[in-house]
Amino acid sequence: MSRFGDFELWYNQIFALVAVFLMIALPVASLSAVKGMRNIRIDAEAPAKLLEKFSKSKVQFWKVQRYGIICGVILLICILPPLTELNGSEEIVYKPWFWGIYIPGGLVFLVLFSRWVLKKYRRVMDSSEVMLKELE
Repeated sequence: MSRFGDFELWYNQIFALVAVFLMIALPVASLSAVKGMRNIRIDAEAPAKLLEKFSKSKVQFWKVQRYGIICGVILLICILPPLTELNGSEEIVYKPWFWGIYIPGGLVFLVLFSRWVLKKYRRVMDSSEVMLKELE
């Protein structure tokens, strides 16, 4: 944001604002979803109520993760034009072959990385749910 005035193109200013907003909002949303799950007190509630709260928190967590992936795609597209203008190599953005490589390559990376992370999350969620069901 300290170099926001260096943008000559108006759409790069908008892209930069969107990118900054997403880079702040995504971690905050993810951490708040995790906090909602951590606030479940095992010793304070009946197991059935505990499992119900966990299920609601789990659904909220998965929604945040799905929206995070979608916003990641938007960030993938929005962050590059402002960065190339600040770097002084903005002519590469105007070449169609660059977008033909960057978008598919970025999407493949994003899909593979997201699947790997979601698989790890799912494993932890499933083991937590099994532990809570054993309390009943």
